[in-house]
Amino acid sequence: MKDNKAILVDSDLQTIIDEDYDDMVIFNGLLVAEKNRELVFYDLNGDKIVEDTVKINKPYSEYSDTGYFVYSMDRYNRLMTIEIFGEDKWEYDSCYSLNIDSQKIEKIDCV
Repeated sequence: MKDNKAILVDSDLQTIIDEDYDDMVIFNGLLVAEKNRELVFYDLNGDKIVEDTVKINKPYSEYSDTGYFVYSMDRYNRLMTIEIFGEDKWEYDSCYSLNIDSQKIEKIDCV
């Protein structure tokens, strides 16, 4: 954090991403940055994985303070699932699949 904004730095403290994001979460080599309830996806070099963004509803403090959940069931962590929380605990408003190799994100049915 720098001036209450999330940034990404390398091991030498050189700035990689400094774009006034509200929050950043790293998961298996994927960086999810959030600003104004919109998610942006980067690799750890600071390159956007996809140009598309995903809207989130609100933080959900009982389960997660981010309002979303990211996970990978892919053996090589190249296919991520993003679940956007709904109004109630364990309820999802929308779900997305992010294919890092093809640089595509698409809306999917929540399981």
